[in-house]
Amino acid sequence: MGFDKKAFLNAGWQKREKAVPVPELKEYFGKDSPGEFKVRALSGHEYWRVQAIAENYTDYRKLLQKLTSMDAGQMSGAIKGLYEMADDKSPKELVRQLAMLRIACVEPELDEDLCARLCEYVFPAFARLVAEITMLTNMGYVPGKLKSSGTTAE
Repeated sequence: MGFDKKAFLNAGWQKREKAVPVPELKEYFGKDSPGEFKVRALSGHEYWRVQAIAENYTDYRKLLQKLTSMDAGQMSGAIKGLYEMADDKSPKELVRQLAMLRIACVEPELDEDLCARLCEYVFPAFARLVAEITMLTNMGYVPGKLKSSGTTAE
C-alpha cells in the first residue's frame, strides 16, 4: 500500500497546545485563574525562523570594540559612549529561546521585553515554558478529522 498523499494533505493538521502551570507568577493572575500560560508547537517554518533569528544576532559590543581598537585616539566620544552603553552579547541559545517563547506563547501574548524579563526574573518558569514548546514542536502537529473529498463511491 502506497502513501495516501490526498489523505495526508486533507488531514486538517492542528498545532499541539498545552497549558503550562507557572506557580512562580500566580500572584499576577486573577483570583480564579489557574495561573497557566498556554503554549503551542512551532511549525517547521517558525522553527527555522527562530534558528535564523539566533544565527543572525549581531554582537554589537564586539563590533564596537573592533572599531574603537582600530585607532582609539581618533574615535569620537560618541562611538566610545555607544560602546559603553552596549549590553554584553546574549548567547545565541538565549536569543533562540526568547524568540521561541515570543512566537509560541498563545496566552498571554508576549513581546520581546516581557520574554526577556521572564528569563531574567523568573528563570524556572521561562525554562519550563521553553521546554514545553520544544517538546510540542518535536511531537509535530496533530492530524484532525479527514476532510471530505466529495461523494463516496457506491
